[in-house]
Amino acid sequence: MKILNSILLCLFSLSINAYDLSDELKDEEVYDKVVNVEIGNGKSVELIFNKTSKGNGSMYLENSFFLHLWDVHDEGYYFKNDYLKSDLIDISGDGFKEIVISGIVIQTGEKENILKEFDLVMIYKFVDGKYKRVYSNTSYEIDDMIGG
Repeated sequence: MKILNSILLCLFSLSINAYDLSDELKDEEVYDKVVNVEIGNGKSVELIFNKTSKGNGSMYLENSFFLHLWDVHDEGYYFKNDYLKSDLIDISGDGFKEIVISGIVIQTGEKENILKEFDLVMIYKFVDGKYKRVYSNTSYEIDDMIGG
């Protein structure tokens, strides 16, 4: 599994066509920011980046799905370097860009002592008009549907 993760991370890092979505969360302290991105074959999607004063941040996809990408506030876990890297890149060769999330999650105990660190890699593919998770190397969840 570590080999697959390493290959995927190298592939994403080397691609000139990758759009680093993580940059959208680094800009300011607190905000809601709307970004339209072209995902392939003339299709664009609206992404809404939200970052709170409590150190949490998410990327909303088409107002129905979100990915928790920024966490500096220790509530049992947080992300190393404050955020998960998120890239928009066509790794499948189908003409549509996948969303690739990667980073390190740190799990803490009651006294905020580090219990463990683990790598996280997730891939979301554009299928039938929406993004769906097609790969995860962990059972840890960063995504949720809005409104149930």
